[in-house]
Amino acid sequence: MLVDLDALQHAASSDVLVFDNLCQKQQLKQVLFHSRNNVDYDLESYTESLIKPVFRHSLLNVLEKLKPLREGDLNMAVKEVETTPEGRPVFNAKVLLAEDNLTNQIVACGLLKLYGVEVVVAENGQKAVELAQSTQFDLIFMDCQMPVMDGYEATRTIRQLIDGKTPADVAIVALSANAMKGDEDECFAAGMNAHIAKPISQDKLISILKKWLP
Repeated sequence: MLVDLDALQHAASSDVLVFDNLCQKQQLKQVLFHSRNNVDYDLESYTESLIKPVFRHSLLNVLEKLKPLREGDLNMAVKEVETTPEGRPVFNAKVLLAEDNLTNQIVACGLLKLYGVEVVVAENGQKAVELAQSTQFDLIFMDCQMPVMDGYEATRTIRQLIDGKTPADVAIVALSANAMKGDEDECFAAGMNAHIAKPISQDKLISILKKWLP
């Protein structure tokens, strides 16, 4: 299905957007657009909610969630991944890890390197922005709470980069100790593509790498 994102962003000026052509035989999907500080609606009544202003990254994330599963989609979605003789997947990619906690850095780097990923570490959001500007990365893992600049602000800044070596639409995965729906919504509103709750499991990491690496 082709989607006009510009039209969707324009439609977001209203309060509710109904995706009747996405539901097929499933329940009707409704997405609520609301301001951060004023929600006069029952959020549980809506399939998804987005905080205004609505960015293309947030829209893409919602569309991916609402897309109906058709016959053959599962096979089409499986990405060919190189494996070791033992069957461990190997990803030839360069990833930026923005994380201020040394223990978390060691654990995440160990897991990523186990799967053939080259990792560059940024100890705060400002450093992550500088590295995204000067170095090309295939994927960014972004801790939400960091000194100097937090992950939300770093993500918003990276999304505005014009001449950075890393493209502004690079996939950014949030790393957070919180797994509440509101925390995920805040990550998506900042422009992140996905959310992982700490501690990171190997299965979840592999799933993220398969889905978001180019």
